[in-house]
Amino acid sequence: MRAVLEHAIRAVRNDAEGSRVLSARREAIAWVVNQDRSCLFSFENICETLAINAKWLRAKVLGSLSQGLLPSAS
Repeated sequence: MRAVLEHAIRAVRNDAEGSRVLSARREAIAWVVNQDRSCLFSFENICETLAINAKWLRAKVLGSLSQGLLPSAS
């Protein structure tokens, strides 16, 4: 589970260009901001399993991003 979390954090922070990288980054951001716990490997469940405060980590991971990079709710 830790590897899943680390992979997502790296993807969010990856500022390289290219459609693959940008797609992976958007997907990782969407996963981090999603608060749904129905999936075993959701951000919330992984944080809980690893005894990490999900709100705190979410703020840390997303804190350096500009508002324009967050995926739209539509």
